[in-house]
Amino acid sequence: MVKLSLDEEAVVLIKSGLNLKKCVLKLNLEEYRKRLSAFELKHNMSSHQFLRKFNSGQLGDEQYLFDWLFAHKTCKELSKKLSLLNHVKL
Repeated sequence: MVKLSLDEEAVVLIKSGLNLKKCVLKLNLEEYRKRLSAFELKHNMSSHQFLRKFNSGQLGDEQYLFDWLFAHKTCKELSKKLSLLNHVKL
């Protein structure tokens, strides 16, 4: 664990910036989750099933498949960043 020394004004500023970043991440995550849900509903399979089939070459190489893959990876990355920020203690 890394410890920082900051004066009170800096702590307030950093907290504000972190809260803003969390809000942006949450909004983006919500949007990408909606995209995933739309893909899942339209193609009648979960993203987990999609990934398994896509990675094994069963689905082809149409653009929407790469859009689905991008949405899934983006959700994972946004979730990871949000989790990291939620563990910051100031």
